[in-house]
Amino acid sequence: MKITIFVSALSGGGAERVTCNLANHLADFNHEIEILTMGDSVAAEPLCKNVKCSPLLTNEERGNLFLNNIKRFLRLRRYVKTQMVDAYIVMLPIPTQLIAAFSHLTKAPIIMSERADPKVYSKRTQKNLKKACKKLDGAVFQTNEAKDYYESCLKATEGIIIPNAINPAFFRSKYEGDREKVIVGIGRLNNQKNFQLLISAFSRISEKFLDYKLVIYGKGVLLESLQNYAKEKGIGERVEFPGFATNMPEILEKASMFVLSSDYEGMPNALMEAMALGVP
Repeated sequence: MKITIFVSALSGGGAERVTCNLANHLADFNHEIEILTMGDSVAAEPLCKNVKCSPLLTNEERGNLFLNNIKRFLRLRRYVKTQMVDAYIVMLPIPTQLIAAFSHLTKAPIIMSERADPKVYSKRTQKNLKKACKKLDGAVFQTNEAKDYYESCLKATEGIIIPNAINPAFFRSKYEGDREKVIVGIGRLNNQKNFQLLISAFSRISEKFLDYKLVIYGKGVLLESLQNYAKEKGIGERVEFPGFATNMPEILEKASMFVLSSDYEGMPNALMEAMALGVP
């Protein structure tokens, strides 16, 4: 089968990592896999050489925001209309809404995958997603709560619950030896992850535990703001932001603890991975 996975980007958070792992897994079964993205991005996880990545707009083509979106819209329409695809898997709100608009142009089933708590979306996004859901052929949810939320839209759409999988790299022998005096947070640097709360909490214990530091892995628009907040709290030198790491299992298994400070999650990959490694 040729399976196209449509996602906003490949670098960053849990949905992107799930996309990479899913693409590799399907490719192992000799399916032809293409990942369609809104723009160029570096994959969060290494991809099999036979997984094709196709951006709707390259970085070199970027210009006026309005024109960028028009180009993406037209190219997605042409892709759905002309490509011989056996099935689509679509992640995240914007790709889901876009592909639903062109569902009439293909006979291939389109499966949406809800990766978060839909109740936190804006009212407009919630309304658009429910409308889009009715045009699709299947839906994957992480929890019963998410499936119940879309229940009224699933009249013609089969919904199924598939909990997040954990990359096998996080299953390893129990870590032996002294743990590094590091507290780890992982995630996109945005409001949802609430790393300001984590920094604030660390500042309250920092004088008691002078040999510990806080390391937050990830990228995002709040990097400078979080760095400044750590400085304001007097712990700027003890809070690090190294960006993304490709060797997270090796890093995380040595940590003293992992902390999830998010305001909300769908099903947090980073938390489950820390638990799989036996990290407090």
